[in-house]
Amino acid sequence: MGRRNYAILLLLSRLGLPAAEIVGLNLEDIDWANALITVLGKGGQRGQLPLPADVGQAIAHYLHGDRPRCSRRRVFIRDHSPLAGLGHSHAISKIVWCALTEESAV
Repeated sequence: MGRRNYAILLLLSRLGLPAAEIVGLNLEDIDWANALITVLGKGGQRGQLPLPADVGQAIAHYLHGDRPRCSRRRVFIRDHSPLAGLGHSHAISKIVWCALTEESAV
């Protein structure tokens, strides 16, 4: 799940997306042709943000190389059964915590 977690960390750091927005991302929220990502903002308003090339590449590598095949439309899928989108923003917190503790151990 390294590629998945890397893409999530880039969305957090480069776009400043809140964890809940990352958990809720669907495949159709990414406009690859125009390098845009649609997010659900405050008050339920949908908005588009530019998708930086490095973030798009990280997501694409995850989608093409590591994302399990399933009928779910969420971009990020859990790493255990049942195959579904990440259940809650706490999953993002755990990914960040693991990345920070691994980094501090080096």
